Amino acid sequence: LSFLTVRLSSFCPGERQARGGSAMKHPFDAYCADCRAILLVDDQATALEALQVSLEKLLANPSFIEERLGRDILPGKHVLHHDPDTDMYVLAHIYESVGKSPAHDHGDHWVIYENAKKYTDMTGWSRVDDGSREGFAKLEIEREYRINAGSVVVFRAGQIHSINILRKRALPADGGGVEGGKNLRFDVENKRIEVQDWSEEPRRFAQPRK
Repeated sequence: LSFLTVRLSSFCPGERQARGGSAMKHPFDAYCADCRAILLVDDQATALEALQVSLEKLLANPSFIEERLGRDILPGKHVLHHDPDTDMYVLAHIYESVGKSPAHDHGDHWVIYENAKKYTDMTGWSRVDDGSREGFAKLEIEREYRINAGSVVVFRAGQIHSINILRKRALPADGGGVEGGKNLRFDVENKRIEVQDWSEEPRRFAQPRK
């Protein structure tokens, strides 16, 4: 939505403290350090599983939620962390109004998405046309589900989904700055597809309310 130099299969709390001393760090700093370590040594499939577990552990810390996603943080999308070596971003999405996104993917990038507070209803889509007609795309619903507070879901590159947004606070992590590049957006009703370019949209670091 965003902790140690071992693969998930060999992870245990005691080993983490002995190897890297991450237990002495601020929980968010430790999370970012572990994500970096995972991405530098693991293949993507293994890394995404490990990153999902790490984010779930971070979300179990109520003081972190209040500090980074509390009422003092302004609404909007904010960068909390960026690692230039792995190009991983951790973002805060603060919504104070309701809405629904169009069906979309995140291009060539992966996203790990969660809810810190309240919930989000998600729809996963499958593209069923052959892609031969320019500007045309036919989608079918693959899965409808809910992400509750503290839950985490992984979207791999190219996975199509839409989001029903309530007033919520979320902490997605992504690889490659998905909201700073290009992705596909789908008009399901009219069976249309377009390229969405976010490269000119500035990312902002989170600021407290004045």
